[in-house]
Amino acid sequence: MLSVPVVTFVAARLSLGWAESILATLCGLCLMSLITCDLLRFRLPDPLTGGLLISALALSVAAPPPDWRAALATGLVCAALLWALRAGYRALRGQHGLGLGDVKLAAGIGALTGPFGAAPTLLLASLIALGWAIVQKRPLSRQARLPFGAALAAAAWLVWIWQRIPPAG
Repeated sequence: MLSVPVVTFVAARLSLGWAESILATLCGLCLMSLITCDLLRFRLPDPLTGGLLISALALSVAAPPPDWRAALATGLVCAALLWALRAGYRALRGQHGLGLGDVKLAAGIGALTGPFGAAPTLLLASLIALGWAIVQKRPLSRQARLPFGAALAAAAWLVWIWQRIPPAG
């Protein structure tokens, strides 16, 4: 459990200053807590999704170059995308396929990973969720519940770490 904030802090210190590293660690703690809550209770509490969004926006202001507008816009686009997916699934199937917590989490993830990390995060989260379903060996049906928020949070953390790795060469 402690590895997420420790690795997040170390990765942040490689490319960011102290204040940014602390904000990044707060984002990592929010992500870790969201993973735990979703796996245990299929819930993504508002204080944690809101904490992630606020920490990610603060990080976008503090980290060079400050780009809070891009972070906010990406967060809004990600939330709108998942909300549209949720509404479309409801219209087709008559039930919700995603909870509102997933939509709120997407806002924080978009703000954290930025415009170039959002799409890879959604793809990786889908692969993680599919892998989780296969490992659990549960039959997938309309009634099957899958902690997609946990997959989103894990993918966001991995993509954020990946973005901190300096390019080779």
